[in-house]
Amino acid sequence: MVTDGLRETKLCCGRFYGFAVDAFTQQRVLKLTDEIGSLRHENEVYRSQRHHTREEEHSNDLRRFRLLAIREELRSLLQQKSNA
Repeated sequence: MVTDGLRETKLCCGRFYGFAVDAFTQQRVLKLTDEIGSLRHENEVYRSQRHHTREEEHSNDLRRFRLLAIREELRSLLQQKSNA
């Protein structure tokens, strides 16, 4: 639940934040949440396989780094909004 102008805003993962969220941040968080879901699905497929090619291992590394980047971006977005 994200609504401009409200003090309590649920962005993701069941967390509420005590600040309003602008439309850009709302859309960005939703887009990143969708990307996380997609990456999780790809990771499940990867883990279900016993043997991996170099290409699959490389793709797994890229997913891991992307998830770390998403985490940092979300942290940055939330930090900017809580300081505003």
